[in-house]
Amino acid sequence: RVDDILVGYSNKSVEINNLDAEGRMLVADGVAYAIQMLNAGIVVDVATLTGAQSLATGKKIAALYSRSETLEHVAVSAGKITGDLCHPLPYMPEFWREYLVSDVADMKNAASRRDNCPSACAAQFIEEHIPAGFGENWIHVDIAGPSSSGDRGTGFGVGLLVGMVDQIDSVTPLILRATPEGAAGVAPLALQPHLTRPAKMESAALACSAVGTAGPFAAPRFDERSTVSGTATGGGDRKRPA
Repeated sequence: RVDDILVGYSNKSVEINNLDAEGRMLVADGVAYAIQMLNAGIVVDVATLTGAQSLATGKKIAALYSRSETLEHVAVSAGKITGDLCHPLPYMPEFWREYLVSDVADMKNAASRRDNCPSACAAQFIEEHIPAGFGENWIHVDIAGPSSSGDRGTGFGVGLLVGMVDQIDSVTPLILRATPEGAAGVAPLALQPHLTRPAKMESAALACSAVGTAGPFAAPRFDERSTVSGTATGGGDRKRPA
């Protein structure tokens, strides 16, 4: 009900101000559960989240939202290969959070205004439920537009997910690494050497460098452009502001 306050799986409280924005509550819980209970290394959520997505990126192009430029590049590249095209929304959490502010809870479930990239605001709502430090390993895909054509579903997103997994696993399977304290965990993409990319790239094509480090949390070294099994893949992140 409107004005209810619910507590999500992330333990964040949410003021309900829009009954039509119930789906993001479930997505946020699912993402938080995957990270906290399933120990997921990378989380990709795919949802028909906002009708405004079609206005932002078009009826046939999904919208991406992530702190990770690496995952954005992987998704865009996989989309071009599979035909499930996608394009990033502006990742500016400091702009979108102000529309989710609540006086009685950690956040509202819908933006207070609808004239300022509501698809990004909705995606930011999901990110607010992600544990600190995991943001670089999460990407949101809004497929509200391309998921259907007329009165039929298109199956959009299946090929995209397969393509993304193929690009990441073409280098080496994701591996669990020890945290600095020795507990089990997953290193952020920027610290996973099998996913690093050259610091300077002279073309739009993604490249991968499989490089070694002095330890699981040593800064990655960058080699010249190289490819693995003929597949171009993305790697190491350029940090974005939280």
